[in-house]
Amino acid sequence: MANPGASFLPPGYVAAPRYVTYFDLYSDTSQNTSIFITGLPFDCTVSEVLSKIRGGKIWYANLIPVNSSHNHSAAKITFWDRNGLMRFMYNVSQGRFYIRGVVPRVMMDKYVTYSHQPSNESRVLHITGPNSVVSESMLNWYFREHSKYTVDYVWIIEKDEQNTSLEFAFCAYHQAQSAMQFFENSKTKEGSIGEIFRQVTVGWVQDPCSSE
Repeated sequence: MANPGASFLPPGYVAAPRYVTYFDLYSDTSQNTSIFITGLPFDCTVSEVLSKIRGGKIWYANLIPVNSSHNHSAAKITFWDRNGLMRFMYNVSQGRFYIRGVVPRVMMDKYVTYSHQPSNESRVLHITGPNSVVSESMLNWYFREHSKYTVDYVWIIEKDEQNTSLEFAFCAYHQAQSAMQFFENSKTKEGSIGEIFRQVTVGWVQDPCSSE
């Protein structure tokens, strides 16, 4: 008899750009790619959590702040694949995951998410172009007009009198996908808008969380 809670999508399904992930409350957790972290400092940020994660590429990250039901922050982290999750969990078992000297509790999330196919794409973009477009403030203004997102970090790699090169890291892969689509669409526009965006180059960058 089929499990009534069985996932409506098979393991390895590649999500459409508009979806964050797919989950199932009842499936075999041995394939799960999501964890839940509790016991974080009350003022912890999602960027602070991500800065301590190594071993696995991130698909999605979200922070649950302190509220009336609990006096600490928590985080939901979904890895790109099961191997990345297992490498991170090994680091946890070796005492390598801590924030401000505190060791949070890490557990498998009850909502099961599945591995995605290997890809050079990630939640991090490398953006190069004219200073009038490629700056943290201008990019945030453009992105806010087109989607909802959370920034992990923005690092300026190089800047001169005309151009800036930077890394823009989102907290979820689908957010980076939306940003990439924004640039592609902007390049097709007529007039000065299209002209300036055609001077912008955008590429995918390795997620720093995937490093050992």
